[in-house]
Amino acid sequence: MRFLSLYLRWSLTFACVAWAQDFGTEQAGSADVHAEQLANCRAGILDPQATPEGRRRWIDNLLSYGTPQAKALIVELLTGTPDSLAPLAVCEGIARHARSHPARLDGSFIEPLIELLGSDSPDLRGAAAQALADFPSTEVTKRLGAIASRLDAPMRARLSAIDAMVSRVDSREVIAEFMSLLDADVPEITERVIAALQPVARESFGNDVQRWRAWWAQKSRLSEEAWLADRLQLYRTRVNDLQREMDSIRNRELRRQDDVTARMRDFQREIFRGLAPDQKRSRLAEWLAAGEPEVQLVSLELIRGRMADEGRRPNGEVRAALLRLLGDGVPEVRRAVLEIVQNLENEPEIVEAVRQMLPTTHDVSLKQAIFRALGRLGGKEALPDLIVEIANPASPPDCVREAALALGNIAGRSDQRDYLPEASLALKNRYRLAHAADIDLRAALLTAMAGVADPAFAEEFIEAVESDRAAVLRPAIRGLRVTGERSKVARLRMLTADTDAMVRLAAIEAVGELGGEEADLEAVLTRLNPAIEPNDLARDAAWSAYLQLLSGKNVAQRLDRAKRLRDTPDLQIRYLQGLLDELTSANGEAAAIQMVRDELVGVLETHGLFREALPHLKELFAATAPGPATDARNAAGRWLDAALHGGTDAALLDAVTHIRRRFRKPSAEWIAEAVTRYLGSLDLPADRDAVERLHEALGSVEDLPADEEWDRILETIEDCLRQNAPATEPARSP
Repeated sequence: MRFLSLYLRWSLTFACVAWAQDFGTEQAGSADVHAEQLANCRAGILDPQATPEGRRRWIDNLLSYGTPQAKALIVELLTGTPDSLAPLAVCEGIARHARSHPARLDGSFIEPLIELLGSDSPDLRGAAAQALADFPSTEVTKRLGAIASRLDAPMRARLSAIDAMVSRVDSREVIAEFMSLLDADVPEITERVIAALQPVARESFGNDVQRWRAWWAQKSRLSEEAWLADRLQLYRTRVNDLQREMDSIRNRELRRQDDVTARMRDFQREIFRGLAPDQKRSRLAEWLAAGEPEVQLVSLELIRGRMADEGRRPNGEVRAALLRLLGDGVPEVRRAVLEIVQNLENEPEIVEAVRQMLPTTHDVSLKQAIFRALGRLGGKEALPDLIVEIANPASPPDCVREAALALGNIAGRSDQRDYLPEASLALKNRYRLAHAADIDLRAALLTAMAGVADPAFAEEFIEAVESDRAAVLRPAIRGLRVTGERSKVARLRMLTADTDAMVRLAAIEAVGELGGEEADLEAVLTRLNPAIEPNDLARDAAWSAYLQLLSGKNVAQRLDRAKRLRDTPDLQIRYLQGLLDELTSANGEAAAIQMVRDELVGVLETHGLFREALPHLKELFAATAPGPATDARNAAGRWLDAALHGGTDAALLDAVTHIRRRFRKPSAEWIAEAVTRYLGSLDLPADRDAVERLHEALGSVEDLPADEEWDRILETIEDCLRQNAPATEPARSP
């Protein structure tokens, strides 16, 4: 046991000794490696043939080591030959690290940098001042202030020290140093200090040292918190000023760029106009492939113009160039291409090319343009992409809005329904997540729901139709129509009087489709009156809704409702004429046809539309053949009155001929009564020409049996003409 213990102790001791020897060897090797690294850095930095970039890398490596040997080498290089490029490059390296890696800098660098402020080389003085400007040490400000205050120091060193303190001018310690320098009353020092102080005050005191001292006397009494607040306000003012200046510069540059682009656009268009027709397509393809966005944009404008003015769709090499630009053009060019290709419907290749843009597009505005184009193209192949965008909770609302509008457009035009479950789920979930204040997004989602037309959306439509926002109401109303939801007809009646014309239009259409009560008819009738409804489209919709609401009624009910149109006689006549045409073409009952015709003639007569009434009166007279003579006499009288007041001579002769042939002798009495009524309605002698035409027309009636009554009719007309003959002028004296 004792032997084992001794053996283990001996073994452990041996192992420790061996490890110590190995460790010492390793440390020695590491030191050798580091020495070699430093030697390489030194050689690379001092190499007169080294490039600035190469020398910069060597200095960055040297500063990254952080060892005492590396720091000593930095000091050596700073204090080396002033004519060498090494001190300048090291100063620049320290300045870079002061901003990015301040922990790598050491206090031993301060004195060499201070010494360099007195260098004969302006570049070296400036580099040393820049290195000290952001040096992470509280001692730097004191040392710089001391150098700037030393009367025996070279003026170049004192001025460089001031320059080095400028970056810390918002520090009260630095301002205090500057104020003490003003007391020296050295013109060069005073001028440099005042230039450094200018940015820290809200107003310029110029070279007035007393005003600067007064300003500082006030500011030096501020608490630290108040001083920081004052500086913050100053910075905000400065940022605003810089922002305005930057905006002004940007606007000038944009104007200049726009001017150059306009000149180039005019030149390009001039070239294009001068090309032969067979050259234009190849030149457009060449310009689209040019790679210059300005040239491409002008070419795209030319293509749009040819499509709008000449109906020329891009094809061949131009079409191929457009498809290439969808994939590799700059965003502005790709948007312009989308505006062109979105008008090329029924082209699956175009739809596929636009879809392929989605995975690589991260620009929100461009993505919106892609979804708009897919909606215009209408390809059902895009439905999965649109559903994915809507379902993704991380998708920007603007993109979801455009995707939803596109989905609604495509769904409304497609008979493909296998996407319905996924689309419905995505739309419902996203609508639930959409903030109530995001009206545009909610409206777009409702539009998509209406396009999909899933009855499962009834709950969303019922809720949305109670909104007071027109953008939401329009798709909600459409949704109620496509799903056949009738529970909100009362709300729809109210919306027929909404302030938004498009809401009224949608509500009127929905009432016509979903309504059926008397109140629905009343609401629609109100919108037929131009004095109440100024919008033409809404009035047209009200007319269609009126016809739809009455389509299931019997003739008597429809005639009764037609009386409600008396305030709009043109529509009343239009409706009665349409009903008459409907019954006639369907071989309806004769009694119903006569009822409608009689009502139509009554309206026409009431409004003095005698010429329009003539063919209907002729039909009414013919229909009295099997009936009582009284009916025939009334029909004949109405026909004659209309022929006398609004017909041509031929129409009057037609009426007289038919009436006399059918009833012979009694007809003369009826005609006499009609003529007497007509003559009594004239304004004689002003209407004498009408009486003459009447006499001529009745006198030309032939092939009818003569009788005394007919002769008396003609004599009555002749007497009227004699009584209203123009006065004869008296003979003049010779």
